[in-house]
Amino acid sequence: MRAAIREEIGDSVFCLLIDEARDESKREQMAVVLRFVDKHDYVQERGQWYDGANNMRGEWNGLQALFLKDCPSAHYVHCLAHRLQLALVSSAKEVNPVYQFFSKLTMTVNVVTASSKRHDQLRAAQAIHISNMFATNEISTSCGLNQIGTLQRAGNIRWGSYLNSARSLICLFHSTCVVLEKCSEEGNYSTRGEATSAYDAITTFEFVFLLHLMKDMLGISHD
Repeated sequence: MRAAIREEIGDSVFCLLIDEARDESKREQMAVVLRFVDKHDYVQERGQWYDGANNMRGEWNGLQALFLKDCPSAHYVHCLAHRLQLALVSSAKEVNPVYQFFSKLTMTVNVVTASSKRHDQLRAAQAIHISNMFATNEISTSCGLNQIGTLQRAGNIRWGSYLNSARSLICLFHSTCVVLEKCSEEGNYSTRGEATSAYDAITTFEFVFLLHLMKDMLGISHD
């Protein structure tokens, strides 16, 4: 494949696009896409996937450094949109209540998604909640609406993950509270303690206010 790509590119200028994210098994996956104009003046793209892309910018062993060894004129630009999001999240966390908010959000997601049993409880609670809201005409239904999902973890290498985490908790807030209340009454002392702490944290006015504030703020930069 590499030989075929080199043949297509020839001596033409090319652009290398690289992205990475963790899959469901939490392993980092890297996509490498070459974009170039071929010998017939057509724009082409060729891509490959790799495992273990844990260092893109490393000064000595990162992919940037490896390219610069063979091609000193290569210009590295980290995704500007991703950098904007990271800068926005980092700046927001400088405000102590916002930092505490994200810590509580992460704690809540970890508690609720820690086991398959709790995940199933969350989905069951959400299904009941949606049915009740539909029965009282609080929501409408059609293809694609009111899907039963799960809470999303926030991570620095995933674009939009902080926004998705906030959105998912807003959507599943009632069901999350139901699961946390159940967990606070069941299991060992550790499970009960963590669930109680998470429930107390997310049911305060300050947390809910910041949840909607961060959802709106991150939504602007996401667009």
